Amino acid sequence: MAGAAAMAVLLSTSVLLVLYLLLVDPAASPIASIPHRRSGRHVAFGPFATELELLLHGDVGGGAVPDIRTFRDTLDRLPDWSHFDAELGPLERYFGSDGKLNVKERLLYLFPMLDRAPKDGGVSCGELEAWLRRQAADRLDAVARRELKKHDKDADGVVKLREYLAVDHDQHIEHSADDDTSCAEAEKKFRQLDSNNDGYLTAEEARPVIQSLISGEFSYAKSHAKLLMKADDNKDNKLSLEEMLNHYLSFYNIVYMDDHYDYDDIGNNFHDELR
Repeated sequence: MAGAAAMAVLLSTSVLLVLYLLLVDPAASPIASIPHRRSGRHVAFGPFATELELLLHGDVGGGAVPDIRTFRDTLDRLPDWSHFDAELGPLERYFGSDGKLNVKERLLYLFPMLDRAPKDGGVSCGELEAWLRRQAADRLDAVARRELKKHDKDADGVVKLREYLAVDHDQHIEHSADDDTSCAEAEKKFRQLDSNNDGYLTAEEARPVIQSLISGEFSYAKSHAKLLMKADDNKDNKLSLEEMLNHYLSFYNIVYMDDHYDYDDIGNNFHDELR
């Protein structure tokens, strides 16, 4: 009986010692104390708090972008993507190369944008592909606008036939019959590109030319999405936020909106295609 009592005392002492080491001893794992977004008071996390908990409750963004809760709440209220910029600012604020968020913080903002159809707490391969295709379309549009700007002499946002023809004409000093033939062919090409026949060439009308120069952009989105699904550790065909954070380096390219095209090469080919 006395032995049993002694054992109980020993066990109790051991438990108290472990608790002391975890909660009091400065050599033990630190307890994170971070401000709660709504109340402003500090919330303490034990030494076993996950990185996800710390990220979700931390002051992500530091004022550069909305905190993650505000971002998610606003995103849920948007009727469609066309309202994103007006309510939350341009995507460059979150994913641009000059942004202040690191890779993991950017994933916090990306996840609710991916998890849309359906919104079920997991990102499917189809949802990943939809995001990558949207990014591809945005890049193609940016390249088209960049190239048309070189032809848009009066900077009115469209290219008129005389501006279109002037690109080569300015480079020739002497006139010849070949110049007339070249101008006739260029005008014919302009008419073909001017799909609505309004006499103006827009970025939307030039985009198919750019897409032909950057072949495989949309098919790459599909294969890239399948590759990213390797982060699906539990094999449920969905990526959780935690799984994406565990493999955050795999998602580097989709949270940093860096241009990766050789614009000079595209510009030269674009000029040839227009002719």
